[in-house]
Amino acid sequence: MKRTLIVLGLVACAAAAEEPAAVRRPTNAALGYWRAFAVMKEPDDAARLDALRAVAEGQAPWDPSLADDLSANADALAEMRRASRLAECDFGLNMEDGFSLLLPHLAKARSLARLNAADGERLFAGGRKAEAVEAWLAGVRFGAHLSQDQVLISHLIAKVLATSGFRALTRHAAALEGPELAKIAEEVGAIPAYGWDWGVALEGERRCAGDVVRSILAEKDPVDGIRKFVSIIGTDGGGGLSVEDLAEQAGVPVADVKDAGKVREYFERALREYDAMLDRVEAAMRMPGWEGIPELTKIGEEGAGKNVLIQLLMPATTGVGRARAELEVERAGLLGVVALARHRLEKGQDSATLAGMDLPLDPFSGKPFELRVAKDGLALWSAGSDGTGRPYSFELKR
Repeated sequence: MKRTLIVLGLVACAAAAEEPAAVRRPTNAALGYWRAFAVMKEPDDAARLDALRAVAEGQAPWDPSLADDLSANADALAEMRRASRLAECDFGLNMEDGFSLLLPHLAKARSLARLNAADGERLFAGGRKAEAVEAWLAGVRFGAHLSQDQVLISHLIAKVLATSGFRALTRHAAALEGPELAKIAEEVGAIPAYGWDWGVALEGERRCAGDVVRSILAEKDPVDGIRKFVSIIGTDGGGGLSVEDLAEQAGVPVADVKDAGKVREYFERALREYDAMLDRVEAAMRMPGWEGIPELTKIGEEGAGKNVLIQLLMPATTGVGRARAELEVERAGLLGVVALARHRLEKGQDSATLAGMDLPLDPFSGKPFELRVAKDGLALWSAGSDGTGRPYSFELKR
C-alpha cells in the first residue's frame, strides 16, 4: 500500500508539472512601445526619410523602393500594433521633476507612428485593405495612449498621431469595402469627442507651477528663491532675466525682493491667481469647441497683468484650444465620410443629405457639416479653417 501511494504521488507530481503555467497577459501598453522603440530602425539617409514622411502624410503615393525600410521594421510595427490594443499606457514619467521632466519617448513615438502610417499605405497599395485599416487605427490608438501622460506636450503629439490616422482613413474611404467601413465607424465612433480629456493635461502644468512657488517659499533668502525660480524656467544667464528684471516685470519694487515677508506674500497671491486662471482654462478645455475657443481667446486677451507665474508659465491657451478642435474636426469628418461611403455601397448612389446619419457636430460651429457636391464626388465642409486659412473639408471621391 505504501509503495502504491508513493507511485501515485509521483504520477500526480509529474502530471502537475506538465500543466502549463498561467500566461501573464500584458496590461501596460508602454512596455510594448518601448520594445518597438528598441528594435526600430529609421533610415539614416535623409532623402529616404523624407520619402517615407511624404508617403505617410499622403503627399506622395506608395513607393515600392521603400519596402526594405519597412521590412526592417516589421518587428517594431508588430509590437506597436499589439500594444495599441491594450487599455492602459503608463510610460512611468517622473512627474516630480517638474520642468526638468524627461520625455524621451515622444520623439521615438513620432518616428514609429510615421513608419506605421507609411506601412499602411504599402498594405493598401498591395490590396490588403483590412490590414491597412487596422494599421491606421493602431496609429490612432497609439496617439490616444500618449494622452495618458497627462502632460500638455504629450497631448499635442498625441493629436498629431491620431490626426495622421484619421486622415489616412478619410483619404482611402471611397475604396474600402463594407466590413472595413463598419470597423472604422465602430472604433472611431467609440472615441470620445475631442479624443480625450484635454483638461487633465493642464494638471501637470499646475503641479510644476506649485513646485516652483514652494521652492521659493522654502528659501530663507528670498533672492535665492527668486534665482531658483529663474533657473527653473530656464531664463537665467546668457542675457536672460535677472532678479531685478523679474521684480520689475512683476511690478514689485526691487527693494522688496529683499523683504522675505513681501516675497512670500507676492508669490502666494500669484499662485492663487494662476490657479484661478488655470481653473477657467481647464473648464474651457472641456467645453464644445464652439464655446471653448471663444472662452480661451477671452482668457488670453485678459493678459497676465503683473503676475509673473501667468506671464512665464501659462501655456498658449488659444492655440491648445484650436489643436483640440482640429483633432475633433478630423474625427468628425472621417465619420461623416465613412457614413457617406456606406450609404453609397448600400444604396448604389450618393446621399443628398446628412439627415439621419447621427454624426458629430462641427466643433467650430456647433452645427452639422455642410454637404456639397464636389467635382470628383461629395465633400463635407466645416466652418473652421486650418493655420493657412483653408477651410476644413473632407472628400469622398467617386
